[in-house]
Amino acid sequence: MSAERIGSYRLTEHAQVRMGQRAINKTDIELVLRYGEPFSDGYMLTKSAQRACLKSLRERVKRIERLTDAVVVDDCGVIITAYWADKRRVKKLLAAD
Repeated sequence: MSAERIGSYRLTEHAQVRMGQRAINKTDIELVLRYGEPFSDGYMLTKSAQRACLKSLRERVKRIERLTDAVVVDDCGVIITAYWADKRRVKKLLAAD
């Protein structure tokens, strides 16, 4: 097995074998590292951390749903303006690409 990585972490061969045996994939590891709580040996996704994460994600989903047809105009990393596109503008913008 090659030296695999998850972000800045290097996976040992032992970890790769154990992950396979325990049905834990790289995405699972990324989520525990991102949302889990640190403890002496690493990170654990506790029930309270899971609840906080899910609450945050639900809020983010609501915000994303609200942003349908929002447009942000940029030029070389500078935000020029932002607006809500009406149906005609949506068609025009999508046809341009």
